[in-house]
Order: sequence, then C-alpha cells, then structure tokens
Amino acid sequence: MGRPAGPSDADHRFCSLDDEALSIIAGCGHPLARARSVSFAQLQAHGWVLQPPGSPMRALIDQEFQAHGLPLPRGLIETGSILTTMNLVRNSDLVAVIPQAVARDHAEHGMVRILPYRMRRNLQSYGSLVRRDRPLSQAAASFLALLHGQEPPPASAP
Repeated sequence: MGRPAGPSDADHRFCSLDDEALSIIAGCGHPLARARSVSFAQLQAHGWVLQPPGSPMRALIDQEFQAHGLPLPRGLIETGSILTTMNLVRNSDLVAVIPQAVARDHAEHGMVRILPYRMRRNLQSYGSLVRRDRPLSQAAASFLALLHGQEPPPASAP
C-alpha cells in the first residue's frame, strides 16, 4: 500500500484504491461542533493538531493556510499518530485534520464531530504499488486481486 513517488514511475505498477478526502474534526463539546457552517477564520481561532512537516497531509494543510493568507496557528501540536490526535481532540477545544473515512467512523460512534468545512484538496490516491521487475507470488497476486475487488487468479498446479 502506498502512493506513487511521482507522476511517472516506470519501476512500479500503481493501482488506485481510493482518493483520500480530508475532514476537520473537533470534540463533541467544541464551540464549533454544532455549527451549520464554519469559515477558515473561525478555525484559525482554535488550537490545531497537525501531522508533522514532510507528510503529504501536512503539505495540503500548509497549502490551505497559504491559500487563505494565514500563518500556521501558534502553539500547534504535531503528531503522526491518529490515536493521539483523536484523544487530544476529544478532550479539548483543539481541531485536527484527518482522513475522512477515519473521521466518519469516529463521528458515527459519537467520539468527534466533523466540522462543516471543506478542504480545497484531497490527498493523492493511495493503492497497491508493485515493482515491475519482480514477478508476484501466487499469494501476492491473490491478495492484490481481492484488495481491488477482482477474482483471484486460479491456483497453479503443484
């Protein structure tokens, strides 16, 4: 699983699974948790939990701040851990950006609220990334087929 290194990667075969939309989340008791719409300026007034610099998600968040002509908030917390992010957001007035699928799962269980703000960009698609110069084992070929919702290849005879 991964993302292609660049637009043309001749050494690997990439098969997309999904685009990764992002959501901004807050704890259920957050002042913006029940808002019908939220502006970026309103979000700026709160503390943030962000991915560390260098991560694909952080690059998109940095671009979002730049697009609004705003600096990153002071006192932000940086962590690569979704679990740490969730715990910080649930127990404070911090906001965070996480993958939409994760946000929906936690929101459905009443752990967080997805704030009504739409990020301008999604993360690059993720999917299977396989080297072209190495043949796949039967198990790997079956796994990839199932991962992509296809019929696995027939088992080879012993």
